Amino acid sequence: MAILLSDYIATKHKGLFIHKDNQDKFLFNFRINGKATRKVFNATPAHTKADKLKTAYKKLEELKGVKTRVESSGANLDATVDDYFDKLQKMTERNEETQKSYERHYNRYIKPTIGKMKLVNVTPTHISTITALTKHLANSTRQKSTAILVPIFRLAIDEELIQFTPVKHIHKIKRKQLEEKKVISNAETKYREVYKAINEVFADNHKIRALFLFGFYGRRKTEALHLKWSDVDFANDSYTIRGVNSKINTDMSFKLPQDVKSALQQCERFSSYIFASDRDPSKPISEIREHVEKIRAATVPEYNFHWMRNLSVSALSSMGVEAIHLSSMLGHTDTATVKQYLSLQRESSSVHTLDASKRLLG
Repeated sequence: MAILLSDYIATKHKGLFIHKDNQDKFLFNFRINGKATRKVFNATPAHTKADKLKTAYKKLEELKGVKTRVESSGANLDATVDDYFDKLQKMTERNEETQKSYERHYNRYIKPTIGKMKLVNVTPTHISTITALTKHLANSTRQKSTAILVPIFRLAIDEELIQFTPVKHIHKIKRKQLEEKKVISNAETKYREVYKAINEVFADNHKIRALFLFGFYGRRKTEALHLKWSDVDFANDSYTIRGVNSKINTDMSFKLPQDVKSALQQCERFSSYIFASDRDPSKPISEIREHVEKIRAATVPEYNFHWMRNLSVSALSSMGVEAIHLSSMLGHTDTATVKQYLSLQRESSSVHTLDASKRLLG
């Protein structure tokens, strides 16, 4: 239905009109740089006449401010959350696996709620709705919502489309990551068994042995698979996980274990990726399930690549390794832990965990 200016009368504020028959209903009618804006605002019926006028005027000034800011910045006031998500996906450097993971989470939990909304209209209440919808998920999965949304609204602020982000402190999921690791029973025995199985099952497959040893020493699958030969410093026995392949988007350096070094030195170099796919050397291996099954058959039923991180925490903590070094080995970003080792190099921390590992392996 068309908005008719004739249904309203002017107030003492320029650009603000009140409905002739409904004192709860106001009209914003103004121009900025020659562009007209006409919008209806409904005040709270329970408020006094003076308060309604005051609130309507405040909203008018906020809208004028947004319009002026957007006009000067060239931002698109009609841009949706979908638009900004797509823009960030193209702007942000992430590995393919992480990129797809973010897309799946966005499409399932965020897009149905606010995807088609104009970004300027999103409020903290909408973010709370998303938080509620993901309440049943693990904290590590719930964190993806804010990991996706925070950069979206930060970009909108940078482009002067909005002034404040609707993602508030209450929406951010706090994790104590070491506490989330499930303690594994008989961890020391399983630690030795897994190590033995990796070396025996892949005795003749140096590439896969190196990959699984990286996992044994705390690396995530994505971190290990995306390692390049240029990330390994054989002379100084160290290697670097690049930020684009890590959860914290920061380069991390670690001590290179001697058994991993030995396996790597026996690998052929036919690609920039250490663990390149035989089908397409320009990409890393995409599937390791059959290799996981071989280790599982030789050790314990619960075995998988990521489970080795839990195994390391359980086994090495029993050897007296402090939480600060375990967190550093795993590449954690738990704030309580980070405060303790902001000045501590992961490479030196991994020396502690490797020493404990050697003692445990005998």
